[in-house]
Parts: sequence; C-alpha cells; structure tokens
Amino acid sequence: MPDTHDGCDIGAFEIEVPGPPPCTLEDLGAQVDALQADGVLNGGQARALRRKLDQYAGLLDRGKTDEAEAVLEDFRGQVRDLEADGALSAEQAASLDLCAASVVEG
Repeated sequence: MPDTHDGCDIGAFEIEVPGPPPCTLEDLGAQVDALQADGVLNGGQARALRRKLDQYAGLLDRGKTDEAEAVLEDFRGQVRDLEADGALSAEQAASLDLCAASVVEG
C-alpha cells in the first residue's frame, strides 16, 4: 500500500547520493605537495605530514594495519594542529582530513 497523508499518495522513495570518490595515499600526498607549492605550508610542515604518510605506507607494507591506522590518525591530528595554528584554513584542513579518513576506510 502506498504511503499516504490525508488520502494523498506522497510517492515516498529513497535515493542514494554518492559521496566523494575515495582518496588514495597518493592523492593525500599530492594535496600536501600542492599546499606547499602554493606557499600555504612551509617545508618543515609539509615534511612532517609526508613523514606520517611514508610511515603509514611502510607499516602497511609490513602488514601492521593497526599501527598504520594509528599513524594516519596522527596525521589527522597534525592537520588539526595546523588549522588551529592558522597555517591551514578550515576548508584546507577539512579536505586533508576527509581524504585521510577515506584512505583509512579504503
């Protein structure tokens, strides 16, 4: 029986709206590189973020998934710190954070 409200068919149905495509580790590194190239991040800030990404990849290669995920969470914490310090805008930090979350989920 169709959904009705006061005798009218409201035509209820569900649609699935796809989210953003998942990010890869390479995508995340490219975002860091772009922020450095644009002068948003200095060399030390970008190196610190890349170091976390390199550690993440190395741990995954050795099958240490839990440790790798912890390192990526540290990356996300560094991003939040850079936002709090004013180095990253809220939008830039959110983009990095969403991409990192996508890498973890992927």
